[in-house]
Amino acid sequence: MQLFVDACVQGIMIGAVFALIALGLAVIQAVSGVLNFAHGHLVVLAMYLAVIAKDVAGLDPYVSFFLIVPVMFVVGMALYLLIFRRLTGSHVLTAIQATLGLVFLIEGLLLITQGGQFKRIETAIDAKAMSLGPVHVEAKEFIAFAVALAASAVLFYTLSRTGYGRSIRAVLQNPRGAQLVAVNINRVRLVTFGLGVALAGAAGVLLVPGSSVHPSQGLGYTVFAILAYFIGGPGNLLGTFFAALLLGLSESLGAIYLPDAYGFILPYIIVVVVILLRPQGLFGQKGMAR
Repeated sequence: MQLFVDACVQGIMIGAVFALIALGLAVIQAVSGVLNFAHGHLVVLAMYLAVIAKDVAGLDPYVSFFLIVPVMFVVGMALYLLIFRRLTGSHVLTAIQATLGLVFLIEGLLLITQGGQFKRIETAIDAKAMSLGPVHVEAKEFIAFAVALAASAVLFYTLSRTGYGRSIRAVLQNPRGAQLVAVNINRVRLVTFGLGVALAGAAGVLLVPGSSVHPSQGLGYTVFAILAYFIGGPGNLLGTFFAALLLGLSESLGAIYLPDAYGFILPYIIVVVVILLRPQGLFGQKGMAR
């Protein structure tokens, strides 16, 4: 029983961090209409920025977090102005080609500048653990979970309770109508796109402690985010969040209770079942499936 509880806690904690990645992907898709296949590589880019900050300035990832997230926000806005603004309304194959090109660009630049060896960062809390009742967790995992949960809560509050959030929802639901009531559509899309990339950057820095970093690992993050996006229901951010938790939980439980590498395919089995039984996603509305 204790093993089951530990696995559930572990899965929910990692799922909350992955939810930031998935939410960033969903926000970007909502404002640009483009499913960004380079999203996971933006996560890796943030991870390498943390590595560089540690190597050059000796900054712990929990300190450089407050520098890297704003930098990724600016990177997101630059990507929107240079690439994604031009992709809005374009053919899906054009968008796929452009984002895949961004994948090769980011990965190539990281390989050239950082090399192809795995890198790892040591932090001040690497060996520390804490108890949550009967459950023992590593301090870095708890911090990542708490920060990811807080960031998600701020995102949902902003979208649902603030004037800027109402502007975002207006642009997503009816751009022409939003423009008629004096909403600056281009500015909303620009800032929201930057926010989506900043979420990916935050997740990247939170994943760095205790992880090995390599330029090619972005694809795994992209796949996870896309799976959560479609399981939760396209256009449903809250559904995307809970879907990411479900996938993290299933991966953790599968790794313990299924033999060999079969545990790692459990999330994909869940995806197939959801697509077959509810193609609009667990929280999506009928008619939204593509």
